[in-house]
Amino acid sequence: MKGSRTLAISRTPTITRRTLLRAAVASGAAIAAGPALASCGDGGPGSRSSSGGTDSETVSLPSYVPVSNVPEPDLPGSELGVQPGYFTAPTNLVKSVPSAPGSGEPLKAMVITYNPPAPNSQYIAAVNEELNAEIDFDFVPDAEYETRFAAVSAGGDLPELIQLPVWANLPRLADFLDAACVDLSDKLSGDNVKKYPNLAAIPELSWRNARINGRIYGVPKASNPFGRATFYRKDLFEQRSIPMPTNADEFLEICQELTDRKEGRYAIGDTNTGAYGPFSLFLIRAMFNVPNLWRHDDSGLTYYIETDEFKESIAYTRTLWEAGVFHPDSPTMDGPTVNDHYSTGRIFIHEGGNGGWLPQIKNNIDHNPDFQTAAIFPFGHDGGEPTYWLSEGTFSFAAVTKTAEDRVDEMLGIMNYCAAPFGSTEDQLLNYGVEGVHHTMTDQGPSLTDLGNKEVYNSYRYLTASVQALYYAGHEDDYTKPFHAWQQRIAEIGLPNPTIGYYSLSASEKKATLNQLVTDEVTNIVLGRKDVTALDDLPKTWASEGGDQVRREYEEAIEQA
Repeated sequence: MKGSRTLAISRTPTITRRTLLRAAVASGAAIAAGPALASCGDGGPGSRSSSGGTDSETVSLPSYVPVSNVPEPDLPGSELGVQPGYFTAPTNLVKSVPSAPGSGEPLKAMVITYNPPAPNSQYIAAVNEELNAEIDFDFVPDAEYETRFAAVSAGGDLPELIQLPVWANLPRLADFLDAACVDLSDKLSGDNVKKYPNLAAIPELSWRNARINGRIYGVPKASNPFGRATFYRKDLFEQRSIPMPTNADEFLEICQELTDRKEGRYAIGDTNTGAYGPFSLFLIRAMFNVPNLWRHDDSGLTYYIETDEFKESIAYTRTLWEAGVFHPDSPTMDGPTVNDHYSTGRIFIHEGGNGGWLPQIKNNIDHNPDFQTAAIFPFGHDGGEPTYWLSEGTFSFAAVTKTAEDRVDEMLGIMNYCAAPFGSTEDQLLNYGVEGVHHTMTDQGPSLTDLGNKEVYNSYRYLTASVQALYYAGHEDDYTKPFHAWQQRIAEIGLPNPTIGYYSLSASEKKATLNQLVTDEVTNIVLGRKDVTALDDLPKTWASEGGDQVRREYEEAIEQA
């Protein structure tokens, strides 16, 4: 869920999904069948004409070195991005940063905000004091971030640190990084990152978007790379003795059993928000092994809408719609409406960012103690092995601009502090502020005071953050354990996008238009306004509207890696 703050905070038949993902972690690349494979993080050099930036040597991703001195979790994390889980709050906190990293000199940081912090914040003053850094935050509302970035990048007054969301359409990003930001490769690539232990503990997968055209330009705000989850009302399933499906036919039967149109109850509710529109259930893409946006093999790149797997997944989605198991307002519903229907049992299944697991519990458990949510494990449409689209494993990355060119070690030291792990004194300060002012200690861990609820907005975590731990006091059985198990399963079948780490100027400029083209056509087909055979013409339209140019630019960047 974009910007949420929680405490937890192509089929290649000769290569298994597990091999693919482990290879991606080990080499920074997603393997596909072909000799010149580069991948999901192997951001190779690209020419200015196609990718922006300049030709340069590709550097290694930062080495992954998990922190070793924090309290041991009850459930281990992994280099694949699985979050560690704790059943109780650690009491033996450790200090992960031995001394204040700042010089005492002022600096500016431009970050996104979803809830502007209170003015004259004692929280920000306290963290700045610990950092020995006078950080002046420029909080930019999320809806305005792309516009503000365009203005800032075109001007000359740059902040020392700037957050670059990976989901945003930031114009000519590679050129901006090359011209206005410090190449951090010599500081962070390979074992160089070990100077900053909390940064070294960020999984390699999360660094892929910070390596543009072969060079490292920032530090990620890491997240687990498991993207979206298909949530279901576990309590209502159990009341009805409904088992988990193992193939497409069983899923349809279960959805039909759950749906009662006369009572206004439907199996599935979806939203018309996000990049892929109202009929983008990743569970269905997993069933049919749809490539993660692109498939890379000997013939080059194939966009997902050009594959038979995609066509099969849309035909099946239309079958679900015709069966009446989708809420009829799905094409127009927004997120809050879907959440309300899910809470009240008017829908049983919906999809959202996997970080929504904990908020769903928090928002419902007080007025409905029996409420339970969980995520469906993917399955193949024929009962075989599924795949699952991995996300970037990164919400954003923070670049050091050339305004701070002579303060690079200080900037990295500050971000090393911001990436402090769960179980450290720094993490507790960042998440809960000052004891006795912003929080009090209880048997279940820190509890925010009224001032804490008002002021503690973790602005620093929008510069960088490690993968956060899973912890919610008293909810290990309905949150920590099942969420951790779901992540482990997804990690084993996860499929990376082979273009992450490469830059295409046309993709940056045309992404929104091309996504809308696909969304509109898919919606028309699922709703029966067009025949399924219209999918045969969609790739041609996409290609002529700029898709082929995007493909050429990515292929050129990959070939140069």
